[in-house]
Amino acid sequence: MKSPFQGSIKNNISAVTSLVLYAALFIAAARSPDLLPRKISVPVIRSLLAGEDRSILPVGYEFEPYRRFLPARGRLGFIMDFPFHPYGKTITQLYSAQTYFVPVVLNPNPGDPVALLYCSNRFIADQRLAETGYRLAAVLADGKGFAVKKT
Repeated sequence: MKSPFQGSIKNNISAVTSLVLYAALFIAAARSPDLLPRKISVPVIRSLLAGEDRSILPVGYEFEPYRRFLPARGRLGFIMDFPFHPYGKTITQLYSAQTYFVPVVLNPNPGDPVALLYCSNRFIADQRLAETGYRLAAVLADGKGFAVKKT
């Protein structure tokens, strides 16, 4: 009967090399600082559990400058860099703004008397205002502000 340990030296060296390699990789991965639990202070844990942590920004926080000018309820147009398309590149901007401004309803197909303007720059904003039939009423930043429908 043949012993399982008998075989060519080449097979044994290959098996030992593989074992050493995988053991070294396992040890390196296990000692990675990214995998170790981080120690968090008790006040930070309490603020996280209470929902009071200011380092976590809410969805749509970039729309904060608009909030003080908006009505408590109602409907506004929303003008972006490109016309609304449900699979467009800027759809996340609309969803972020809508989430931030609830219960105000944002209409992505502008037709309302007042619209929120959120474009990348003034040049694009001017083009979109001309396309949609609005005029700039208030400027908050470059390409951002409020627009009213032309009469």
